[in-house]
Amino acid sequence: MFSEYIEGEVCGHGCRRPEGCHEHWRSKKRVLCDDCGKPTASACGRCKKHSKGYYVMQFYARQLQMLEDHP
Repeated sequence: MFSEYIEGEVCGHGCRRPEGCHEHWRSKKRVLCDDCGKPTASACGRCKKHSKGYYVMQFYARQLQMLEDHP
């Protein structure tokens, strides 16, 4: 992964820094979506298309917890 940055394959700027050139070394680290394999930086590890179900389940879990805490 780092060799692409050092050799300048990513953006055309070669760099000795293993993290990448001045434009890329602070960029968010991305993981592949669990469902489709697209790169994403979301907390759930899924792309925008597939993360909807995850956040809906989180919402319902919070609502259920609030109901259990306040009978």
